[in-house]
Amino acid sequence: MRLKAKHKFYALILICALAGLIGCPKWDRDTMQSLAASKGAIDQAFDDYNSGKIDNTPQNHNLLITARSKHNDVTQLFLSYVKVEQATKAQKCDQACKDSLAKAQAAVTAGLLELGRVVQAIEDLVNHKKPVPSS
Repeated sequence: MRLKAKHKFYALILICALAGLIGCPKWDRDTMQSLAASKGAIDQAFDDYNSGKIDNTPQNHNLLITARSKHNDVTQLFLSYVKVEQATKAQKCDQACKDSLAKAQAAVTAGLLELGRVVQAIEDLVNHKKPVPSS
């Protein structure tokens, strides 16, 4: 059975919450907190858009769709990172293994930066109630 992205995200939150009890690394916790906070902001913006609190313009809709897509992408990157991290813990980690982990972490970090810019645009939209200019 394949899990939907939303369910994978909630499973990931649960896994990291449990791992936090037994020593989840700070970077992992910070990443999970960023993903959870951005998901909350995106979901709230969708609710505001659907209820008319945010102008129903194509630009605003595209921004929300982009945010959700970027969030899903970063969640997938983080899931990949966690798999690599677990593999490094299960075996002796040589330099190639460490490089693979660093590369996975860098991909998540880059994704979080992109996601942060989109979430900031959403927060600006919500706080100022201005439509997003078309690009």
